[in-house]
Amino acid sequence: MVEIKKELENSLRELRKIEGLMGSLLAKTDGLLIASDLPARINSRLVAAMAAAIVKSSRYNSKEFKFGEVNNVIINASDGKYVCFLFGPVIFASLLKPKVNLGLVLLEMERKVKEIVSILGIS
Repeated sequence: MVEIKKELENSLRELRKIEGLMGSLLAKTDGLLIASDLPARINSRLVAAMAAAIVKSSRYNSKEFKFGEVNNVIINASDGKYVCFLFGPVIFASLLKPKVNLGLVLLEMERKVKEIVSILGIS
């Protein structure tokens, strides 16, 4: 388990090459932190719990609107962005600076999701 966590953290760390990406984490849909590459000043456990709450609310709304399954959630605020990808029982979340190239980040996150799915053995 320790080796998998290190592999996941290394995978998340690779995303830091994207200008404007502050860090990322993986959490279970119940809000428990799996792995994090967020700056030390940011409470990773709190961000994981928030990601779970955001995804749960988004799933409820999507069901009510008959939009189907939630793939990702993007919060675009004046001082930053928060992106959550949902795959199986796992949430992949990133915190972004306001001027980040969102399209590039989404492409890289989609690529990274495939890598993480492979590491975790999720189908």
